Amino acid sequence: MRASVRWLAELSGVDVGGAEMAERLTRAGIEVERVHVRGRLENIVIAYVRAVRPHPARQRLSVVEVYDGTSSHTVVCGAPNVPPPGGRVVLARPGARLPSGLVIEVRDIGGVRSEGMLCSESELDLGPDADGIIVIGGVGGANPGTAASDALWVETEVLELSVTPNRPDALGHVGLARELAVAFGVPFRPPRPEPPPPCEALPAEDGRHWHVRIEAPERCARYAAALVPNVRVGPSVDWLRYRLHALGMRPISNVVDATNLVLLEWGHPIHAFDADRLEGDGVVVRRARPGESLVTLDGVQRTLCDDDLVIADGARPVALAGVMGGQDSGVTASTRHVLLEVAWFDPRSIRRTARRHALHTEASHRFERGVDRTAVPVVLARALERLTAMASGRPVPSWIDAHPRPEPSRRIVLRPSRARRLLGLDLDTGGMRDRLEALGCTVQPAPVTAEEERLEVTAPGWRPDLQREVDLVEELARVEGYDRIPSSVPAVRPSALGSPPRVRVERRLLEAAAGVGLLEAIHLSFVSRRDLERCRLAVPAVELANPLGEEQSLLRPSLLPGLVGAAARAARRQVESVAFFELGRTFQPAAERSGAPVERAILALLLHGRRGAWIGPGDPVDFHDAAGRLQAIVETAVGARLELRLAEDAEHEVPFLHPRRAAGAWLDGSRVGWAGELHPDLLREWELGAAAYAELDVEELVRWAERRGTSRATIPPRTPAVRRDVALLVAESVQAGQLARALREAAGPLCESVEPFDLFRDERMGADRKSLAFRLTYRHPEQTLTDLEVDAVHARAVQAVVQAYGAVVR
Repeated sequence: MRASVRWLAELSGVDVGGAEMAERLTRAGIEVERVHVRGRLENIVIAYVRAVRPHPARQRLSVVEVYDGTSSHTVVCGAPNVPPPGGRVVLARPGARLPSGLVIEVRDIGGVRSEGMLCSESELDLGPDADGIIVIGGVGGANPGTAASDALWVETEVLELSVTPNRPDALGHVGLARELAVAFGVPFRPPRPEPPPPCEALPAEDGRHWHVRIEAPERCARYAAALVPNVRVGPSVDWLRYRLHALGMRPISNVVDATNLVLLEWGHPIHAFDADRLEGDGVVVRRARPGESLVTLDGVQRTLCDDDLVIADGARPVALAGVMGGQDSGVTASTRHVLLEVAWFDPRSIRRTARRHALHTEASHRFERGVDRTAVPVVLARALERLTAMASGRPVPSWIDAHPRPEPSRRIVLRPSRARRLLGLDLDTGGMRDRLEALGCTVQPAPVTAEEERLEVTAPGWRPDLQREVDLVEELARVEGYDRIPSSVPAVRPSALGSPPRVRVERRLLEAAAGVGLLEAIHLSFVSRRDLERCRLAVPAVELANPLGEEQSLLRPSLLPGLVGAAARAARRQVESVAFFELGRTFQPAAERSGAPVERAILALLLHGRRGAWIGPGDPVDFHDAAGRLQAIVETAVGARLELRLAEDAEHEVPFLHPRRAAGAWLDGSRVGWAGELHPDLLREWELGAAAYAELDVEELVRWAERRGTSRATIPPRTPAVRRDVALLVAESVQAGQLARALREAAGPLCESVEPFDLFRDERMGADRKSLAFRLTYRHPEQTLTDLEVDAVHARAVQAVVQAYGAVVR
């Protein structure tokens, strides 16, 4: 949102510069992102036209002789509206710098020396008109030589604000002026026009009597209407057009511009209908009927649903309530009679409609956040004032106020003692009362109790965010100044149990993942169905009832789409190798339709490109890179050793992984994750090179850590180890992990580890045979093992493998 410093000063009575206004508003919680300094029109002055003649060599160009108060200048101009001698124009002398950065120089144009430029509105960034130059008429004191910034209505400073959704009052200049008055400690006196007396029907010149009927009171709690006959539609006066342009609005006509000016002043949208284009004798606020359509002011025909709130006449919808008016009822150059609308619409209803139709307008932006229902009469009266002054209208001396659901007052009990405890400030009760009343609250002493003093505070209608006692305490802190709140170190009593197991495990996993060279990625929990399909994830997903868009319509069932998308974006920017990890939650549909989604904490890592190398580019990443990092992370975080087992049915269980280069990660007989290379089809879909992926079920790891208890240091062994090697000739289909598990189980507790160290294939062994060699380590914790003891155990282990897998000892 943009705000005029000049306008704020007029409304608040605070005459300071934009920088100081910005600093005070930001300290009060209304962030000012930037102060736009405009209107630096140096060496640009008002000039008097002395003579105009056609260019001797160029058609459509004129040679204009102007006088700037000190000397005459010859200027070549192509505008069609150069005034005759006696007219006044805006001259940019040689050396002047326009807002666009263009520096004016003396130039030869078709053999005529041009000593400057006659400026248009757009060239001075005053307005949108670029078709003709500025011609000044009826401006007192605008004599030749007068600086353009003094002669024209120029908004010299404009604030760019970032208003949070809970502060709709800050979307208008009156609300911002109130905040400035409070910040500078001056009384605030907003404009208070008196509305005419209300009536049941508005008499029109054509004999009709206008009525308002609200058929959806839960969506529209108040609707006011007034009739302004005999308006004269035309361009707005210069100051109004320039102000709207500076504040980011496009000037249209005096009628529409007057309503937009009141919108910017009060933060309350207004709509003007061409009364002659409405059928029947009234307007109806209702829900749209299935199949109805409406051509909005942007020229788009929109199909409506029964959740859309519309303003209708006797035959059809004429406006999408709170969002945009209809093209068939809008104000045009031929409009004579105007029906003004000022209303309160339910914020949630407007938000749904605006998103459904992909419309975000100045009106919907404010209605979505909640406008002041009690200000409807004042805003209507202000609009009637503006329309009377700017369009020569004469309002019917009455108005309709359809008010089926009066807003209940919000009374909040404030305990001054609690406010002092929360803030750490010694604020007296009278000071609290003064501050809250300055913000527009009504404060009365509450019934006295034996416990503590209380105040009964009624929140104003323009502050829907004030609902609870703590909201009032926050307002006191905001007005007093957050910098005045003392800071102190809170007393902390550490728990004897320490952090919960989940917190400890997740923290250690994050540290361990970073320790193995991975960068943390954090993604939104929303994905699109298209991305799930591209990741070969044909799994049920939780659909959002009201998504922001198709790209964020589902809750993610896996972390893979986010990580793959990040790698693809990096690859498109010539980042060939990435190593990401993410610890986040995934969501699965509940078993029962009405149940909440099932959430699980997952750790996932993705490697793309080539592994690091001292010399050269390095080899492409593969299964072993992902599996090794996953094992290292788990071992570092919780001291557990993951066992990797090649997946026998990876195509169905993990279709996003390569069917022959994927393995399950097992811990104490339970599978807790996966590791492998990404499926070739997935890589082609995302235009990626070699990539490996691994994920870990953090929930299972936390349960394992809880069963295990607190980690303790292991006493170094005091007895020597005995190692035995064995080479086994087995079928090609037998996996190394299967043999290692069988050897370990058969060897019993004396076997400390089984590690494969060699794979050998030869045609003489057979086309479907291979040799796998293992090293077994034996150790007794209390005594030294003899060769006879080790030989007996080793022989038993080898024999078990021979019998189970038909292996042959080499």
